[in-house]
Amino acid sequence: MKNRIKIVLLFFLFIFFVVAVECRAGVWTDLGTLPGDLRSFAFDINDSGHIVGQSEGASSTRAFLWHAGTMTDLSTIVGGTNSFAYGINNSGQIVGATWSSTSGYQGFVYQNGVATTIDPLLPGLGL
Repeated sequence: MKNRIKIVLLFFLFIFFVVAVECRAGVWTDLGTLPGDLRSFAFDINDSGHIVGQSEGASSTRAFLWHAGTMTDLSTIVGGTNSFAYGINNSGQIVGATWSSTSGYQGFVYQNGVATTIDPLLPGLGL
């Protein structure tokens, strides 16, 4: 890792308000939420400072990619009623999962604006 310290964690404000934050060189940045959502969670960060996680509203969860102050909604690309982004590597490939009542859980890999479904997510486990 470069000579800067990058930390992604959950920052709890009051009891029910949770937002994802980043700390770089001692400066804390609130990542915010996607429009209309209530809270966000960050799960991974790569060496370029790209952060992935989920933004939650009252009735849905949406995967996001955050970089340099911009949070991008990945749910419009990966599909599903709910989507989750769990990891990002230094090549910018994002892994996560989507869920819908018709197809259940499905894994995905997202790269360069294209999501590829990993189907089935976990064979033999009924997911």
